[in-house]
Amino acid sequence: MKPRYSATLALLAGMALACARPLNGPDDQPITEGPAGRTYTNRSLGFQITVPKPLDVSWGLSVQTLHHTGVLADGTSLSVYITAPRGRAEFQPTLTLDPFPVGRNATLADLGAQATKDFAANYRNYRESAHRSVEVAGGQGERWTFTAQTSGRGDRYTVTLVLNGRLVYLIQGNGIDGYYPTDAYESILKTFKFL
Repeated sequence: MKPRYSATLALLAGMALACARPLNGPDDQPITEGPAGRTYTNRSLGFQITVPKPLDVSWGLSVQTLHHTGVLADGTSLSVYITAPRGRAEFQPTLTLDPFPVGRNATLADLGAQATKDFAANYRNYRESAHRSVEVAGGQGERWTFTAQTSGRGDRYTVTLVLNGRLVYLIQGNGIDGYYPTDAYESILKTFKFL
């Protein structure tokens, strides 16, 4: 299991999961092209994200639905992948977005603390920066960076957690020395919005 998946699933293990709306509602839209770039909209999970121009020419956008993890009420999980072009040593930085249901009393601080424990348990030589508050989609988020030893997934990461009602959105970008497109990740995060 890739470190990101094991850490993400471990993040959920410590949380009280609540029912979420079905994943594939009638209002969900496929990836669309528009004047602002390439956009993925998921009304049932309440978010939209865009690969803005000019990144949309060279960056990929895909969505994967897994039917075996049982994270959401209908027994599925969803991951949005936004990939940069391959670069040094054929490495391909990836920004992922994973929405998860959380308990009624979950707080951003508690989720950030739980994520830190889970990442530390799942990444070798985990070293993180201080968590800080950021504004995402008009609300508060928590962000931190960390370095770790992994095989093939990069060695540095940026994590942003955003809480909206009973859903938390875990957004994680990776990189390596010399190819860690944090400015591009930031421009993509600025497009993230709640529906």
